[in-house]
Amino acid sequence: MGPKPRGVALLEVLVSVSILAFGLGATMQAIRTCVRTQSHMRDRIAARQLAERQLATFLQQGSQAIAGHMSGAFETPFGDFSWSSHAYAPAGESPFVFVEFEVWKGNGDKKRLAYTTHVLIPATG
Repeated sequence: MGPKPRGVALLEVLVSVSILAFGLGATMQAIRTCVRTQSHMRDRIAARQLAERQLATFLQQGSQAIAGHMSGAFETPFGDFSWSSHAYAPAGESPFVFVEFEVWKGNGDKKRLAYTTHVLIPATG
């Protein structure tokens, strides 16, 4: 066999570099997605713990103290989290109050839902 035609080695290098660039780009995208997912899950874990703490406060106060719609913000270091709740009696005679509870992260237009739950709290009074 004779020598390779001129320019083939350059073409091989260009193809190799293109494949390498594509692989690195895909790897960087995967890393970026992992970091974003980790941040989101950290926020969801914090939001769930904050929600459980606020719902425990509701249980201590009793159902009369949480009637209707309420909202608020958490204290430092969770000042970028806020909450809202809507409490109402289920249809018919029920010994419970149904509470829809949501935790939000962010301010203004940048808010996003971090956690939501529905619980029954024993009716009092």
